Amino acid sequence: MTGRKRIGLFFIVAGILLLAASGLMWRKGAPEAAKIAASSAALEDSLKHVHENLVQTSLKLRGLMESESTIPDTVKVFGAGKMMAQGQSYNKAIMKLEMSETDIKLQIASLKRDAERTRVATKQRTVPLAGAGAAALLIGIVLTALPNRRVGA
Repeated sequence: MTGRKRIGLFFIVAGILLLAASGLMWRKGAPEAAKIAASSAALEDSLKHVHENLVQTSLKLRGLMESESTIPDTVKVFGAGKMMAQGQSYNKAIMKLEMSETDIKLQIASLKRDAERTRVATKQRTVPLAGAGAAALLIGIVLTALPNRRVGA
């Protein structure tokens, strides 16, 4: 075996090892990304429930306000305080649910930024190593594939 073929085999082995190392580094960042994705999914589910509660409470308040016009004046005199109190409680609940919804949306946006940041950081760590491995593998293949020179031909 000529020196060029030995060097080519060395480059092939080094390229495969570098590619394997870059793959391992890529997988090393996967648990953190999975944790972020799980947290984001849980928050999305929570957001869905909060939004459903918000819609229900809003419909209850709307129904209360629309039913106010159908109540006779004699009954309004005695029940107005209770209706106002019920309307205020619905308004408070709606405000709390809107704040919760906003907070959850902000947390989801933060998690998306964190996921993007970790993906970029992982990519910045692994792509140069994978590029070096691919280059070494290619150089090794080229060196081993070249035919031997014949002397005096």
